[in-house]
Amino acid sequence: MSEKKRIFISYSGDESKEIACAIKSMFEQFTFGIEDLCFVSDLDILSGSDWFRQIEDELATCKLGISIITRENMFMPWIYYEAGALVAKGVPVIPLIFGANANLLEKTPLAVKQAVKFSDPKRFCKMIRDIDKRLSLTTLNFDQLNALATIAHSDLRRRLKPTLDKIQNEIGFDVNYVYPSNVSTVVKKSMFISIPMASVGEKAYSEERTFLQELVEVLSELGYKTISPALEIESQKEFDGRAKATQDNFKNLKQVEYILAIYPRNVASSLLVEAGYGIALTKRVVIFHKGKLPFMLSEASGNISHVKTKPFSKYSEIIEHINKNGRALFENDLESDGES
Repeated sequence: MSEKKRIFISYSGDESKEIACAIKSMFEQFTFGIEDLCFVSDLDILSGSDWFRQIEDELATCKLGISIITRENMFMPWIYYEAGALVAKGVPVIPLIFGANANLLEKTPLAVKQAVKFSDPKRFCKMIRDIDKRLSLTTLNFDQLNALATIAHSDLRRRLKPTLDKIQNEIGFDVNYVYPSNVSTVVKKSMFISIPMASVGEKAYSEERTFLQELVEVLSELGYKTISPALEIESQKEFDGRAKATQDNFKNLKQVEYILAIYPRNVASSLLVEAGYGIALTKRVVIFHKGKLPFMLSEASGNISHVKTKPFSKYSEIIEHINKNGRALFENDLESDGES
């Protein structure tokens, strides 16, 4: 590594990558005028190189780190991996925030670091002066460097306007707030089995439970831990009520790794909500269905890699299909069969 590479600029996500590249250009060509001063992985790793090893080398030898923080990457682990590597060797790390509130960092490992909001020109200019003071990059006096930093901030804001406008219009998503908020872990090899039960008669209910018992045995032999609310209730008369079902089912849905939905008839069912919830949480979702699926579920199966749909005409076909394909049905990427 060149001795001139003294600033490691960390990013995660497309928007922060654009920002990191623009800051590298600004520092090297205008503010400090030192070629090859900053390391940004997208620009400084040659094609075919061992990218992870080079990042490790840069982290080990740089003198200062800047973490580009946006709503897009606020909770992405890579940002904190790189920041942690720098902190471990005593390198100062500056969280540089774009389009988000600094108090959101209170939930992250960067909470103890003095953050800088790009939207505050004075703080941004002070950051540049502090970098110069730490690394002795120029011979400019306070007023000269401050004037240069002010121009740099204005120019950067102009160059990044499309990206900054996009960031400003985004609302951050924190998976910890997804209902129920107290569930934050997933149980490996666990599977929620969803099937419409409340909308059928007592005879059909009994037949479906018999099928589910066989299905659970097959899945258990494959190593899956199954949750099937219908099996826990022998008769429709024993339903505990909507409130309890909602609380229990959402908790289970958030904790499982897989969702198997069986849609034997075109009815308004909680299955549709459960499948959609699982898709939104990027669970592996497999849907067996008769006839046509609702449009959005049909489209999801052709465009989202963790969603599969499989047509069936009788329950025995589902058992046969699982026996034939085994874990590959749930764990391989999308290859849906037939028309949805």
